[in-house]
Amino acid sequence: MLSPLSRLLLPHRCALHATTLRGSLTTQTYHWQRSLATAPKFREEQALYYEERFGPVVFEPFAIEATRLAFEHVTKSVKTGNDVRVFEAACGTGRVTHHLLDTFSHASDVVATDLSEGMLNVAKTVLSKKHPHATNLTLNVADVCDLPYPDNHFDVAVFQFGMMFVEDKPKAIRELSRILKPGGVLIMSTWDAVERNLLFYEPKQFIASLESVVGVELDTEPFKIPFLMNDVQELEALMATDDLFENISINHTTLPAKAESPELLAEGLLLGSPTAATILEAIDYNEAKRNMIVKKLTNHLTEVFGNPLSTTMTALYSIANNK
Repeated sequence: MLSPLSRLLLPHRCALHATTLRGSLTTQTYHWQRSLATAPKFREEQALYYEERFGPVVFEPFAIEATRLAFEHVTKSVKTGNDVRVFEAACGTGRVTHHLLDTFSHASDVVATDLSEGMLNVAKTVLSKKHPHATNLTLNVADVCDLPYPDNHFDVAVFQFGMMFVEDKPKAIRELSRILKPGGVLIMSTWDAVERNLLFYEPKQFIASLESVVGVELDTEPFKIPFLMNDVQELEALMATDDLFENISINHTTLPAKAESPELLAEGLLLGSPTAATILEAIDYNEAKRNMIVKKLTNHLTEVFGNPLSTTMTALYSIANNK
């Protein structure tokens, strides 16, 4: 019988609706296919924890970097002006979208998509406050493997920390190429190995250590899934799918991760993640257990990273021009 966590991590199929099967697994086996991968199923409450406690520390620096790279490469490769069209896949709670709207303020269209309605609901709230007068923004539930947009439509596509959860990755590359104009820019980020991202590695180790506290065997393997796409050669091969892109570059980027409150980050790590939340549900936790676990993780993070918390995170940016 499958555990609750294993059921959560059944492979996600590429389709506009997550329950509809389209296409099939690629015949080539990559390093990242050794583990099941699925798009995280965020409930709205989890998305709020993710946005407010997790996002500012882990994702904000990379949101700024992705936007910088997008603007730099669009300026070099495409054009600037009122007719630029910007696309974002896996927009989550809109952290990158916010910076894209600021940086591409004169773009005719900024289209941001995600599979999770819970994430998009939070994104709508956040972005309506930050950009109350934006008329060029569209938020859609859509899958990167089956996008409802015309061919040769966008000048730049940003895919931040989402490809790890797509099962048919070459199909996603084909679809991104299809919607990009010739010469259009793809900016895709994936995490480096978890051992080089200690802010994730330490909570994984911490949750494993909870077994002695809660008396239940806990499966921490799903924590590895976001960190399986860190091989440069495999990323280059993926970006070279069907010879659709050129000027391919893969670069490591290390940025600071800082938190004034390790406790808020601990809440974000535990309560803003479907994987961690499912583990907590597996131990039949209540508010008292929740508070105990948050406190223990806070103490662990403080011991390892200090208070205020300070460390670094490393990602790989894969960048290319559509042919």
